[in-house]
Amino acid sequence: MLLRIKHLIGMKPRMAKEEAYVLYQQLCDEVYGKGAIQIKPAPTNNVIGTLRHLDDFFEFKKNFKERLIRLRKKVEGTSAYPALLEQVKQVADPKNWEGAYAELAAYDMMWNDHIMTPMELDKTMPVTDSYAGEMGHKETNEDGYLPDYNLYFDVKILADTVGAILSGIIDDAIAASSQAAKCDILPEYPYDDDDEEYGGINRRKLFDELKAFLVANNANTKGKTTFRSSVIPRLMYRIQWGGGVNSVISEYCPYRHAQETKHLIFKRYTKKIMKNEMFMLVLVKFPWYNNRISSFIDADHVYYRSLARRTFCGYLGDSTPMSNIVTKFTGSETVDEVSKHLAGIIFLDDNIIKENSYSCNVIMNPNSKYVHSIADSYLMSLVMQGDKRGVYDDLIYDNY
Repeated sequence: MLLRIKHLIGMKPRMAKEEAYVLYQQLCDEVYGKGAIQIKPAPTNNVIGTLRHLDDFFEFKKNFKERLIRLRKKVEGTSAYPALLEQVKQVADPKNWEGAYAELAAYDMMWNDHIMTPMELDKTMPVTDSYAGEMGHKETNEDGYLPDYNLYFDVKILADTVGAILSGIIDDAIAASSQAAKCDILPEYPYDDDDEEYGGINRRKLFDELKAFLVANNANTKGKTTFRSSVIPRLMYRIQWGGGVNSVISEYCPYRHAQETKHLIFKRYTKKIMKNEMFMLVLVKFPWYNNRISSFIDADHVYYRSLARRTFCGYLGDSTPMSNIVTKFTGSETVDEVSKHLAGIIFLDDNIIKENSYSCNVIMNPNSKYVHSIADSYLMSLVMQGDKRGVYDDLIYDNY
């Protein structure tokens, strides 16, 4: 009743006086010891920002702290401990928090009772060990290696990362052009684009051209206009001037989403695929990322399987050069040949906002050279330890 009265009279939630990064420093000191991690002053983000809310996010804050404690107990005393501390630190970074949080979630799930030999984290190897060289990189780096199963893995967030970058560019361009009250902008772009193309120097170019377009349009502009980027011609903006609704009507279909993102794995992560060692990609979905995936009636699980099947089976016997799909790729391999080096994908749904659990879908590549592996029982254990929604699927009878 008291909470309802507060709501009715419009009382604001209680907020801590300290900044979020200060409270996160206190949490790190409590869990890892004072001085083990140094958090730099930085703007808040979706994870550490919860620490300032005194009347909310109780379950998440409890579960997140317990995760940090579990990871300390598992990793402390191993060679992986410095890499773990670095990822805990990066959770407070406004630019890197999503990836760092995803890695902590993955390590928490994957470092289970089936691990006898300590996991190795942040593995750097010669560029020739993976397709990193064909993608213009100078070394191979993977987030983890499991010696017990001779399995390398890399962790990425499962989210609309391009949309997140563009959202920041649009906000900055509107503010810089003094058009904040005069326009609303929606971007349109291929959902399987490589997010790296929208970052770095291109981010500045995208900001500059959008700002220039907005400045060039006078304050009396009304209605809708479109503007196509010259930096990335696949990108177009729909701009609503002078108030009104700027929206698109859409419905979520996981099969259509898989079709729209059918090249996503290769466009973004070819550089991570190992050439002569078993490698799996770990994709982490977290509700506070910039998501397009719907969990309504298990649509997310349908999407996971559809995306994996398109990645593993959709190129079977395809002689299309990988360079036709991934323009940065300089090797001579076909997409079919490259796809055989990806053993599988682990989809991790992190549920700790509301409960201390996860859901794990492990989908194996039936055309990989590692179809039958000593890692099978371990991968099945990841599914069994999660909630009942998870599945292990080898696609053996759906391989065409």
